[in-house]
Amino acid sequence: MDTELAKKINQQGWMGWLELFAELGLLRQLDLQLARFLASKECAIDPDVTAILVAAVSFELSKGNSCLRLSSAWSPLDTFSAKQLESLIAPHLLEVDWQAHAQARASLKTCRSKRCVR
Repeated sequence: MDTELAKKINQQGWMGWLELFAELGLLRQLDLQLARFLASKECAIDPDVTAILVAAVSFELSKGNSCLRLSSAWSPLDTFSAKQLESLIAPHLLEVDWQAHAQARASLKTCRSKRCVR
């Protein structure tokens, strides 16, 4: 992959990479669209990180797995079999506390009109 293209994708954050994963056949369009939809509904938490987590959970469900095992060493690149792209992905995108984000997201009950209700 061209490093200039990777720079452009990195500027788009995880959504850019999810779109590329879908184009490469590493991710289903359904997973991408669900991630895009739910990230657009997100509030108080990084929608970009939510998108990658939603896509990963949806992808795992498609394989018959009912959960996504997050650990400090978890990487979306492992989930989507995209480890070969790691050198092109901006380090700040990979340095996320995935567990903390998922736990914070789970504590939200409802999100309406960009205001969260607990």
